[in-house]
Amino acid sequence: MPLKHQTETTLVAVLGVAMAFAGIVVAVLSFVSSPWLLWIAAFFMSLAYPLILYPHFRDRRADYEFRLLHFAPAIFLLVWMALTVLSSFVPALFWLRAALTVAGALPLVVIGFALLAWFCLNVLRQWPRRLAMLGAIIVPFALLGIFGDLFEWNRQIAAVIDAPTGSGSVSSGPIAAASARSGIAIMSRGMSSSSRGAIAQNPPPHLPQAGGGIEFFALFVPAATSAAVHLRAMRRNRA
Repeated sequence: MPLKHQTETTLVAVLGVAMAFAGIVVAVLSFVSSPWLLWIAAFFMSLAYPLILYPHFRDRRADYEFRLLHFAPAIFLLVWMALTVLSSFVPALFWLRAALTVAGALPLVVIGFALLAWFCLNVLRQWPRRLAMLGAIIVPFALLGIFGDLFEWNRQIAAVIDAPTGSGSVSSGPIAAASARSGIAIMSRGMSSSSRGAIAQNPPPHLPQAGGGIEFFALFVPAATSAAVHLRAMRRNRA
């Protein structure tokens, strides 16, 4: 039995939402200090959706293009991971990754939506309704991505993800501050060592006293002993 047009239209909308969500995940992962476990979880989820639907697509003889388009969220994550790993060896790829993940990975999502819109126009089944649904998804997503970059929402979400594990910061600012603090601590230890060496070589003629000297203990010890004896005598009389 062929795939029903209404079912296919619903799946087009669901796929659009899945692409948008994958874009948000990619944008947030770019600010997470240790994104590998989260990336693995997101990648398997993006693969589980099309693999679960694949038997249904096969039985209903769905278009092959439509089947492949459901792997777009997984491809977004793969592209991000490939650029992240390769940018360690080719620094120029870092800027490409930054360009693709701007505004909630809007460029990647736009490419996916363009392919999905091309499919809708090509099959000529309920294409006005499908394109309207895709537009209702991509426009709010684009606005959310732009405002997210302006107000650094992705960075804030990444900070919340990092907080429970005590991971490193999501930006270079705190890392630089930590490095500066380490440098200051090293300098302070060096200065302290130098100061102690100078004091050892040139000791002061007379060290200042903090509080009373030996005369204080000469008065305090007898007084404390008398008070203790008095308290014991009072306890015996009460007994």
